[in-house]
Amino acid sequence: MGTEIKMDTIAANGFTFTCRTCGMDNTGELILFLHGFPESSIMWVKLMRQLAAKNYRCLAFDLRGYSDGARPDGLEHYEIKKLAADVMAVADTLPGSERFHLVAHDWGSAIGWVVVTLNADRIITWSSLSNPHTEPYRWGIDNDPSQKEQSAYIHYLMGPNDPELAYWADDLARLRNLWVGFPQAQIDDYVRIFRDKAALKAATHYYRAIMTYPFEMDFPAITIPTLAIQGMEDTAVSMLTCDKSHAYLRGYYQYIQLPGADHWLMEKNFDDVAPEVMAHIAKFPAK
Repeated sequence: MGTEIKMDTIAANGFTFTCRTCGMDNTGELILFLHGFPESSIMWVKLMRQLAAKNYRCLAFDLRGYSDGARPDGLEHYEIKKLAADVMAVADTLPGSERFHLVAHDWGSAIGWVVVTLNADRIITWSSLSNPHTEPYRWGIDNDPSQKEQSAYIHYLMGPNDPELAYWADDLARLRNLWVGFPQAQIDDYVRIFRDKAALKAATHYYRAIMTYPFEMDFPAITIPTLAIQGMEDTAVSMLTCDKSHAYLRGYYQYIQLPGADHWLMEKNFDDVAPEVMAHIAKFPAK
């Protein structure tokens, strides 16, 4: 079973997405991975290799705005349902994608919660890192003092005159502070993406769009086997907000809180997180 990471592109939903694959010639189930901000599909390569060694087929793609061939102008193109549609469109290009596992982090998780809500029949298992269910998060922004404070940067990004350029200044100094201790290959890929002002604007449009456009959809209880892992020292999401996700789940749900862990679980807590994700996927094979 091959564990080599390969670069490729996928044409889907009117765009061309940059992707990384591993073990796509294997015979096991398909796993899709969604990254967050400010990262890319490279954040998943270590986990993809381990899962490919177990015969899974793994694909992670650079999301809309991050992929050079999927960077439309205009805030309206970054509404979360459109981002979720990208996920399904990418999946539909792949053989054996009638049902697949989904793993995501940060903004990828925000998108993933929408994906599993709208496409429950397509998802085998769902693993969410560092981001609660969408409805508790929206509740937290309005009602949880800790979440309000932790989400203050979103209101900053809603300001005039391209506020995201503060992240671009001084050779991405603010972003580099987030990446301290990350593998150099990851940092290099992130710098490559975000040195392009258009990519940075597109990536921060996610925040502006979710605060601008009405989020009109029902959230029926999720019955897909779900794993949620949260660092207890996460500075982006409050624990109170995360604790409320259970109200929107009716099937198998495992919620893991990691003491001492912050937002960047793949980079800083891989040995704690990867076995849990792998065990969750293995526990619920497709029927």
